[in-house]
Amino acid sequence: MEELDSSALQKLEEERLRLEEKILEERKKLEEGRQARLEEKLKKVSAEEMEKQMTVKEVVEYLGLDEESINRFVATNQIPFIETPEGVRFEKGSMDIFRYFLDTQNAFMGFAAPGSMGFGGGGPGSA
Repeated sequence: MEELDSSALQKLEEERLRLEEKILEERKKLEEGRQARLEEKLKKVSAEEMEKQMTVKEVVEYLGLDEESINRFVATNQIPFIETPEGVRFEKGSMDIFRYFLDTQNAFMGFAAPGSMGFGGGGPGSA
């Protein structure tokens, strides 16, 4: 195999650097496009989900908690809610965030998460 002279090595190194720059530019474009699509999707989903309002009964089923707990959360402003002429309502998107908060808090504290272990169905003891 022939040894490469310094000018050939320099050209190879320049080509390698050019290709690396091109790859980085393409990755940046892909990431920007992906980020823009994600933001658009979040706006659409958020707008649709936030429009859907849930009743206390629906939130009880959705979160796997009892009505007393939900009413206590409302009374102490620990859960996001809206007062309407029909009564207290909850935005679905806010309940998704609240559910995530409950799940992560319970996991951190070592408690069973809502919807598991028989609370809200799906776990042992639920029929």
